Amino acid sequence: MIKARDVLIGSLVLILMSKKVEAQDLTPGSKMWYSNYTYFKLNSRFYLDNYLVTSFDLKEGHPFGFVQTDLALNYKLSKKLRFLVAYSNAQFRYRDSYEERYDKEPNALNAFSVHRLGVGAQYRLKLTRTFRFNQKLVTQYYVPQLEKFRWRVVYSGKLEYKHRKAPLQMVPYVQYFLYYYAGGKEFELSEDLDEPDDEPQFTDPANGFHRYRLRAGLRFKPLPSCDPLSLTLYYAMQREFNLDGFGGELNIPVEGRRRPLLPFNNFNIIGLQANLVFN
Repeated sequence: MIKARDVLIGSLVLILMSKKVEAQDLTPGSKMWYSNYTYFKLNSRFYLDNYLVTSFDLKEGHPFGFVQTDLALNYKLSKKLRFLVAYSNAQFRYRDSYEERYDKEPNALNAFSVHRLGVGAQYRLKLTRTFRFNQKLVTQYYVPQLEKFRWRVVYSGKLEYKHRKAPLQMVPYVQYFLYYYAGGKEFELSEDLDEPDDEPQFTDPANGFHRYRLRAGLRFKPLPSCDPLSLTLYYAMQREFNLDGFGGELNIPVEGRRRPLLPFNNFNIIGLQANLVFN
């Protein structure tokens, strides 16, 4: 009889082996994310966790996108409520336009480096014996100031189904993220004026709700005897948008430009994550 463990491990092997074949058919906006989540309990109140992710484009050559690490110190006030402070560093594939847009040359790794500080809270709720719902609200500050924002507020909700008798301790889940941008840059749209008396036209900073991300995944233990280790497979989609009448806009068409100013950053993700939890 084929066991659930054999099916999951077999699926994992197929995903890894077929990556190059799939890349020929996927759109340029599709990504493969490899990540690691590590949780380390300090005492009954405090714990550290770290999220490390590397992104590659799913197209010929699999060009590198970014690598990011996010280290957080968490305080457990109660079973339901937790607070956190976090530091994140991301290294993006450098593009020549970054020198003009941010006045920054590539670093020693030939990458564009971004730093982020965050504070937030998480509220965990047990709905039933099998369903759990977690909410998180985090405010993030970026250095350098990015074109779309300097501050970002992220709200997320995650619904899990956890049954104690599920094979390989499988936990399916769905998750959503909603992003609010603040402190973006103001851009001059009309640099070449026909008449000296013409007033330059500027865009408003793109403050407002501008992004959501949806994710569906499955967490499981490939080696039940190895308690700290679990794996997560997931699929996600990210979309940016404008809300008419609410703040500045992204994706602004400008005469003479092939691409709009601040184009929407839309992509899809296939993710594989290893989790290490040390209680």
